[in-house]
Amino acid sequence: MKKDTVIIRKPSGIIEENTRESLKSVININVNIKYLVQSVMSYGVEIWGWEEKEILEKVMMDYVRWIFRLYFCTPRYIIMRELAMDKLKIGWGIRARRYEEKIRKGFTGGWVRECWEEKQNYHWEDRYGSERESYYNRNGWGIGNSRITDNEQDNLETEIIDRERDVQMQWEDSRIGKARYNKKYKELIDKIRGPAYLRVARLELIKRGDVVRALAKLRCGNLGEANKYWLEEGEEKRCIFCKKKVGIIGIEHYVRECEEMEERFNVLGEDKGRILERLWSEELDETKGKVIRNLWKDRDKILKELKEKDKEKKRKESG
Repeated sequence: MKKDTVIIRKPSGIIEENTRESLKSVININVNIKYLVQSVMSYGVEIWGWEEKEILEKVMMDYVRWIFRLYFCTPRYIIMRELAMDKLKIGWGIRARRYEEKIRKGFTGGWVRECWEEKQNYHWEDRYGSERESYYNRNGWGIGNSRITDNEQDNLETEIIDRERDVQMQWEDSRIGKARYNKKYKELIDKIRGPAYLRVARLELIKRGDVVRALAKLRCGNLGEANKYWLEEGEEKRCIFCKKKVGIIGIEHYVRECEEMEERFNVLGEDKGRILERLWSEELDETKGKVIRNLWKDRDKILKELKEKDKEKKRKESG
């Protein structure tokens, strides 16, 4: 597992090239996540896949943040709801079940079968057996349930996946409801995982690329400082666009107060309240996409310039 973590934290040339050069669409991003990242982290999952591995879930989430250009402080429960991401453990448990079936049917080597029979003789009293039992108990079946002992497939896997997803959604709802980060997000979600802009046809997604990233950043609270509640409260910050000191810098300020931004948002209408509703909504049209993409890019450019100036100033002071 440690080896897998190192591999993901230091992407190979293939992953890095694909994500920075040829990844112009969310479709390609998903392909990279599934085949270049998950495949590495899932090595040997048939043996250890019964339980959630927090360190691998964290590595996976860091990779997604990097791909979508999200702040690394963006909570994973918001990202998972916005991008309709399942926890890795959901797929891993199913793979572990299927491997058990192969053993029972004799599709594995003889030594594997012997190990399996030894575990049965000792009544699964080891870590593997404990994690296996916990997995089934978590999903509503005792380890002795006939559907499990007979390895009945029918709809059992579908039921397990549905239960795991229901539990995950309850966890997401609970965290989002109590969150201090991006309090607005609780008003944006519904019971359908994944917003409309990610449910369009594949060809349409391919055309959008950075625009999809921009809307994800906006809805996840990444286009301002308003959600960084750990910063000093009450201290006024200076807007990087209008240069004025304001209490909270975020999309609300850009639309309602920032004089430098006024002309940009006028293309979305005259009523500022409706402009904000349109920006927050999960619908993504060409005009809205262009506005939020330019906001993201221009903001990042200015922040980068300010960071360089600050570094230069510190070098001069220390020199």
